[in-house]
Order: sequence, then structure tokens, then C-alpha cells
Amino acid sequence: MADKSPKADLNIYLAKPEVTIPSEVLKDLVTLKSFDLQVSGITPCKLYVKNNFQNPPRWAGFFSPDISVDSFGMNSSTGAALYAKVGNATFVLTFGQGHHMVDTTNIEMNFGLRACLNLVDVSSLRSIDKSSFEQHPTQTREQTGIATELQYFGVNIERDLLRAITGKPKNEKYGSRISHQGCR
Repeated sequence: MADKSPKADLNIYLAKPEVTIPSEVLKDLVTLKSFDLQVSGITPCKLYVKNNFQNPPRWAGFFSPDISVDSFGMNSSTGAALYAKVGNATFVLTFGQGHHMVDTTNIEMNFGLRACLNLVDVSSLRSIDKSSFEQHPTQTREQTGIATELQYFGVNIERDLLRAITGKPKNEKYGSRISHQGCR
């Protein structure tokens, strides 16, 4: 029987060690709805949810006055952030537009890339993003139709900086794909 558990793409941030309270890593905390969650081994664990606002698309006015802005419907931006302490580490998991709620000055840079590199099977890579250090720097995304090894992506270890990676995790408990999509 197939597993019918819900699946979600997770964006996981590691807060810097000096972060002790949610307001040090989440923006505009007073405007968010909050919910205490009981998760074994994680204390505190609190979900913060952005208030949902609906607006017509920005481009709808382009057709005015010939077509009413209301004809295009409404866009909605939803987002949430889960604040969780595990041992001495503080994590923030974001959902939807929740990444806009994170104060990135208090986040460990490259945590996601390091975690992804440790979890991914290096022989099952599907895409990489890299930046070059040259007189005229370039940013490149390379994708492959089949899972392959890093050597086939043409990374020059002396001039390229790895920014993002996608591949199959070594352990299937992490899902069928794991990615780090670079800093937002």
C-alpha cells in the first residue's frame, strides 16, 4: 500500500547561537498569529502565521478602464514559520511565503547548503547552481535529465563557488529529492 502521509517542501534555517527568543529571528512578531505546538523533544515549538491579505494582481490596472480590476480575481499571500529549539540549536522552518518573515541577519549562512551536501547521494545529483570568480563573474544553473555525479557538471574548484544543489538523499526517510536553492 502506498504511503499517503502528507508531504511538504521544507525550508529550514539555523539561527545563530546568540538567538534566544523568536523576536530575534522573526520579523514583525506582534502582527502574527501564534500557536503553541507539542512536539516531543522540541521546546519551545511555536507556529507563527502571517495574516492573509487578498489583493488584485499588480498588473490588473494595465487593462483599466476597459476591464474592471475585479475581473481578475484576488491574489493571496500565505505564509508561516515554525520556531523550534532542539537542544542548544534554534531552527526556523518556513512554509509558503514564510521566508519573508525571517530576519536573515540572525541566520547561519550556508547552513542549508552544508546540510544538503551531507544528506544528498553524490552520485544522484540533478542540478547545481554555481558562481564564478572571474573578471566578469557569471552565475550558472546546470541540470541533467538523469541523476549523475558532480564531475559531470564541469565545476572548476579553483574558480567556481557552489550556490545550490538538488539530488536524491542517501536515506529515503528524507524524501525522494533534497535541494538547497541558495539564499533568498
